[in-house]
Amino acid sequence: MKPLISVIIPCYNIAKYLPKCLSSLERQTIGIEHLELIFVNDASTDEGTTWNQIMAFEAKYPESVLAVQLEKNKGLSGARNVGLQYATAPYIGFVDPDDWLDDRFYEAMYEKAKEHDCDLVKCGVIKEYSNGTSVLDLNPNDELEISPSAVSGGRIPLLSLNTVMPKLYKSNLILNNKLWFPEELVYEDSYWTKIVECYVERTYTLSNIFYHHYYRIGSIAHAKNAPHQLDYFTVQELRLEKYKELGIFERLYRDIEFDFLESYVYQALGLLYLYWDKVPYDIYCRIRDTVHLEFPDWENNPYLKLPETAILKTMLGILKKNPSKAQWEVLSAELAVVFREIFRH
Repeated sequence: MKPLISVIIPCYNIAKYLPKCLSSLERQTIGIEHLELIFVNDASTDEGTTWNQIMAFEAKYPESVLAVQLEKNKGLSGARNVGLQYATAPYIGFVDPDDWLDDRFYEAMYEKAKEHDCDLVKCGVIKEYSNGTSVLDLNPNDELEISPSAVSGGRIPLLSLNTVMPKLYKSNLILNNKLWFPEELVYEDSYWTKIVECYVERTYTLSNIFYHHYYRIGSIAHAKNAPHQLDYFTVQELRLEKYKELGIFERLYRDIEFDFLESYVYQALGLLYLYWDKVPYDIYCRIRDTVHLEFPDWENNPYLKLPETAILKTMLGILKKNPSKAQWEVLSAELAVVFREIFRH
């Protein structure tokens, strides 16, 4: 029986959390026989514990599970890219191995994908925290959106959800266009999802199906003052280069400008002020100089004239300043209070 959905699950030292993920995959009402579960063990260093769990699951469902062992650690992006090369089903999904799914997750997603010939189907997310709290990120209504893709003359979606997991993708869209994740970087989702959406024309949003995304408080991803968090700026810069390569930068200049201001300045600084004690002066200079180089006329972006972008416009005021290093220390401390209040919610 040919699978309907290829599900890529990159794994690294995840044995403690993997069983809950496996259990949710077993319970999928679409039937595990309709899933191609591609586990990529990213050179785990836990004395075979993660790999043994994967192998036991493969032995239990040999027709549905493919276990791939990497000899060298490639990181989340690299492991996903390896998994993509094994995918054979008409649709592709991604699951992180410490997350879990509603029982009807793939059945509901696949039904809408087939009914409306969708390039992309997405749903809500429940953020599950290790302290027992949870936050619901809900789509208010089911919705079908049909519009020309950016590469065929349409627009890019603004302020879209920058995570790959609560979504189902048409395989040909990814594989035929060679849409790979940037490797050796974190925050790769915020690059990859935006580039994939440049090819999407038919999207369905589900309001009553959820992906459960687990947040481990104190994990490496949320470590204080960690250099890898600066990758967020790099992946946004890579995204601009990709837009130029696709030939859409000039045509969609104002849309891309606004999206870049929101992600590269507002969201990125919010991220740093959450996880860094203070933002270094050279990072501020990198942000300011990159924006002025790529978008010298950014203050006249029409989206910044809308009432709903008032907070963003106010925070972008830092781009008009030219503080010394000492002056930045004072300004940064003031910004930290504001950003931490906004982004803690």
